[in-house]
Amino acid sequence: MSELELYPIEKILFVGPLDDVLPLAERAKQAGHTPTLLLAPAEIEEGRKRTKIRILAAEEHADAEQFDIAFECYTTDVTSKYEAIQYLEDAFPGDAPIVTLTLTSALCDLLTDAVAPERFVGVSMLPPFSETTLAELVKLDSTDPAVFATIESLFESIGLKIATVGDAPAGVLVRAVACLVNESYNALQEGVAPAADIDTAMKLGVNYPHGPIAWGQKIGLARVEAIMDGLYNWFHEDRYRATPLLRRAARM
Repeated sequence: MSELELYPIEKILFVGPLDDVLPLAERAKQAGHTPTLLLAPAEIEEGRKRTKIRILAAEEHADAEQFDIAFECYTTDVTSKYEAIQYLEDAFPGDAPIVTLTLTSALCDLLTDAVAPERFVGVSMLPPFSETTLAELVKLDSTDPAVFATIESLFESIGLKIATVGDAPAGVLVRAVACLVNESYNALQEGVAPAADIDTAMKLGVNYPHGPIAWGQKIGLARVEAIMDGLYNWFHEDRYRATPLLRRAARM
């Protein structure tokens, strides 16, 4: 396949937590694609209450004949993430493209045991995914150019701007926002100002769309903590250490 001959992108399998995959699947449906959800068994009943998008039953097995592309969306649950990647490689033999979120891990780390790393593309997007406007794509030296171009086409079709970034956890935007949230919790921990005043100062002072404390809650503090841990494990720099107050807040 030449780099100009793209793979089909009509039938998309979304794998991951309901709250993450559903907004992406809804955007895909609005763009004319045919999405399907693969959820943990405990989320299937809730998923069927919230959407009419097809959800695979627990006993159903995804395969390449049913879908053109798979999109793996786990972030904080690392075990489920690796299991999903392995499952998709087994379920999708051949060269069908697979997208994986790289908010907490570098793509190369996720694909250490991959049989066909050339069919994977990483993506970093700022949660919540119902509001995200940018997809930062990651490729490896081994990535098939046709696969990468196909994934670019997919994200453009659902209304996202595209940027290509290097292989590291969280890309550019998510890293910057997570670090901002973490530093704001550090300021809160040190008694610099109350949470509401930190948010007001940053919104008015630098014209951010949200104050950093509120922004972290919107993203999900457990997810911010996981992003910071992923950055620290990759870079081993103190600026990426999650502040203790953020860790406590993420568990409340």
